[in-house]
Amino acid sequence: MAGRCLCDEGILPLRADTKLPVVKEPLVWLAQQSAFMVNSSGTACRNIRESLRQASLERGWGRGCLLDHIKLAHGVENRFGREALEWLGVPVWTDGQPAVWIRRLLNGQLQGQKRSPSIHFLLVLGALYESVEIFEQSILYGATSRTFTSPSISGSAYPPWGEEFFRLLKSAECGLPGISKRIGVPVYKLVEEARRRHWRVILSRQTRKKVGDQTVIAVKEDLRQGIEKITIMRRYGCSEWALTLIELDEPGLNDRYWNSARMRTREKNRRRLREYLAIHPSATRSDILRDLSGVYDALVTNDKEWFFEHIPKKSVTRTVCCKARVDWDALDNQKQLEVQNIIEQMLATGAKPVQVTATAVLKKAQLLSKYNNNPRKFELVRQVLQTRCEGHSEFLQRRVAWAVGQMASKAEPISVNKLRRLAGVPAHIVRKHKQLVIDVAGGLSAIINGRSFFSQ
Repeated sequence: MAGRCLCDEGILPLRADTKLPVVKEPLVWLAQQSAFMVNSSGTACRNIRESLRQASLERGWGRGCLLDHIKLAHGVENRFGREALEWLGVPVWTDGQPAVWIRRLLNGQLQGQKRSPSIHFLLVLGALYESVEIFEQSILYGATSRTFTSPSISGSAYPPWGEEFFRLLKSAECGLPGISKRIGVPVYKLVEEARRRHWRVILSRQTRKKVGDQTVIAVKEDLRQGIEKITIMRRYGCSEWALTLIELDEPGLNDRYWNSARMRTREKNRRRLREYLAIHPSATRSDILRDLSGVYDALVTNDKEWFFEHIPKKSVTRTVCCKARVDWDALDNQKQLEVQNIIEQMLATGAKPVQVTATAVLKKAQLLSKYNNNPRKFELVRQVLQTRCEGHSEFLQRRVAWAVGQMASKAEPISVNKLRRLAGVPAHIVRKHKQLVIDVAGGLSAIINGRSFFSQ
């Protein structure tokens, strides 16, 4: 709580001040970068003083290899403003001269000997880079200006003309076109190799005089910020070749340019997606793909986690149970009664018997296809079919008994041939049921032919 400490140790709270500078952007930037450093897992920079010193020299804030403290003070003041610096209690001027902390901060001899306030490093870093994150990336992927060192030749990875190219580059006898003529290699291959090896191609006096020192510094700064090269050429009226020479004058600048360009593109795509979602808060992935296809492809490919964190979550539609169009229980009850009636009719005496099978019964009840598709829905019908349907032997007995009854009603003598023709079964079936024929005939007082198989 501002102005009041609630800690057990009695730590003094931070000062709460309502009299802020008119321009608050420098304070906001410092707060954001401080939060980034607190939440980061560490830094890849081993020597912060040397890294910032080299970056200052590359910016043009030096004379040869010596740092110009006046230019450094002006750079910090131009970035943050005198009012904000004095409000923070770290002015860069003392009696018209650079403050002591400006003169001592980037002294390489103090590395590991004396600790300086973090705010001092953060102010110088802010004058050189857009953010701490970009500074860290320049440490990881970029390279500061370096002196020429002997190239490490390792097999086929190093071109056969590389050693001669390095020697001519180091001697500064001629520029890239002259080197190209001497070793017989196209200029574009030399530029590519210098970029890849981080070799410095010193900018000639003629080119520097033609372009101007201030323009060279400004062009390098724009390249560090990742501004498109066509925009830089139009802004300063320089050619593509002059831009390439300025870039090669600072080893690693091309890597930093592409890193910054990727970050600018990423921020641009993020901003376009935020603006789109502000207008269409319920947009789906399909909507974004249709309306912002380029942004969608770039974010899904290179910034997937951020993209899925910020797009609206998929809405899960609640499943609505549809009312069944068929009441299967009622249909089962109805068909059970129909099946029972059909079976009773088929078993009734009179007409020539037909075997009572499940298929025959279901066809008559117009239920065959539904029952075969899902028998579990017709449990009552299934029970009736299991108990009332007859097997083939039972059906044959019923057919023979019916034939005997028909002959008895007409007083015809019973013989094998007449009985089999009337019953519609083979003779051996009739002989097999000899006792059945005799018993039924006796019960009906039927006449058995004296010479037939049944009288023996």
